[in-house]
Amino acid sequence: MHPAIKCFEKGLSVAANGAWAVFSRVNKFWPSASSTPRWSDRPLLKSWEKTKPLLGWPRQTDSLCPICVRETRQQILDGKKNLSILINEKVGEIKATILERDRKIMMVKDCPIHGHFEDVILFNYDFRRTEMCIIPYATQQGEISFCAYNTGVGWRQIVEKMHMTATLVRWYEEHGRHEIFASGKSVPLASTAHSLTLDPEAVNASVQTELDESSIPKTAHQERLRGRLRNRNGRNGSNRAHRPEAVGYSGPEPQR
Repeated sequence: MHPAIKCFEKGLSVAANGAWAVFSRVNKFWPSASSTPRWSDRPLLKSWEKTKPLLGWPRQTDSLCPICVRETRQQILDGKKNLSILINEKVGEIKATILERDRKIMMVKDCPIHGHFEDVILFNYDFRRTEMCIIPYATQQGEISFCAYNTGVGWRQIVEKMHMTATLVRWYEEHGRHEIFASGKSVPLASTAHSLTLDPEAVNASVQTELDESSIPKTAHQERLRGRLRNRNGRNGSNRAHRPEAVGYSGPEPQR
């Protein structure tokens, strides 16, 4: 690269860093107004206004009563309750304690309706960890975070069943099963004409045998077969190692 271009890029980088430092300083004393996205009723927080959820244990968190969630979800699917209840009300939300017991991380919680629950945290819902999710899901009901969509009150089941046009069984009854082309089965095409330009040298080249000569599997099927053969040979070798003749044993044959 020409020295003049290097000097120009260096100067541009220094100028950009200086401009950012000045902007950050000015924005700290005279911050600009935060934007309000369509999916929120309040402006977005500035970086210094955000707080991180408390993790570790023991600690308090918000969780869900599994029975309340199950009953509410079924009532929504049955049309007895409106979906807006999940947005406007805290359905099944209860306080919970995360603690360590017998080398297991447990979540202990009490529902005023359905009583006491405690289980390994793997199978429970933790609002604080869900708040850390930054992966958005676009659905027919709007944007939902990945963690909230796949856990908790069951947004996935609710949204999918609300907008489901047909069950899989009904679809097969009306349209039939689609044909599966696998294991080298030919695909019927109306025409095999194409506009691709093939390299004659590559087309006429001989079959590559480097992998075969190196005993390297070329497909997943060959790799599985190779693994089974290796395991079988390993077991056979282990059995031979315990036989008297395999270790040079010259004494009398052991009783069986």
